[in-house]
Amino acid sequence: MPIVLFFVACAFLGYRAGRSHREQPSEVGASRPALPAPERTPLELLRLVELSGRHPQEWLVSEAIRQAYEGGNWRLASSLADRYHLDIETVSSDEVGAEESKHEGAPEEKKPEAPLQAIPEEFTSPIEGLSDEDWTSFVKAMGSDPIEARTDKHVGMFRQRIDRVKSLGLDPDQLTDFASQYEAFCRECADHLQRHDRVFTSTVAMPVRVGGQVHPITASGLLGLFRAAGPRNAMEWVHHHQQGGEVGEQFPRTTQLFLSCNGLF
Repeated sequence: MPIVLFFVACAFLGYRAGRSHREQPSEVGASRPALPAPERTPLELLRLVELSGRHPQEWLVSEAIRQAYEGGNWRLASSLADRYHLDIETVSSDEVGAEESKHEGAPEEKKPEAPLQAIPEEFTSPIEGLSDEDWTSFVKAMGSDPIEARTDKHVGMFRQRIDRVKSLGLDPDQLTDFASQYEAFCRECADHLQRHDRVFTSTVAMPVRVGGQVHPITASGLLGLFRAAGPRNAMEWVHHHQQGGEVGEQFPRTTQLFLSCNGLF
């Protein structure tokens, strides 16, 4: 009997000890550090400072401007710079200067130069009855721009209008070398001569006054006008002198082009 009581007492004491242990907080849980707050960006910190009514330090404003600038939000960067009287270029140039100093003294990498494109000295005339010599003179008078020249309205050495190139069924983005630009130039000239044959017949030899001198219009001069200004504007240029006006005063660029190619054929 005493032995039985002994085992019962041991079991009871073990139960009490286990229960007491479960009720106590875990040392691991009690000593676990609090999670750090997420790091705020300069723009967020600046916003908090502004909401508190305090004046932010200049370094914080600079970092916020840099963050907005590098993130593509130039309107916000400009607004912050104006509000705190800082220069965007000064703020954003720190990293640029560091990058430049990193490469200072390093040999400059030379970019490969584009190969020179050979332009023929003579051209075969695509117009029936027109000599190669006269056509060559006209081509050289028209092709005065660089081959790589391009604006929002013109492309190539012949300064062809992009909308005009498209109307001929050509892709302006493909006119990247002399051969393609010359082909487009020839196609444009042939189209003008064929489409406006009656206009050329009735206008050639008509006199116009330029710079106080009278110049009879030739086919090359009228073709140059058509290419530069389009048929309607070219005829307005021609008819302007009939109203008593000096042609060259109203359209100086067109006038200069006319004088450079008129009389070639």
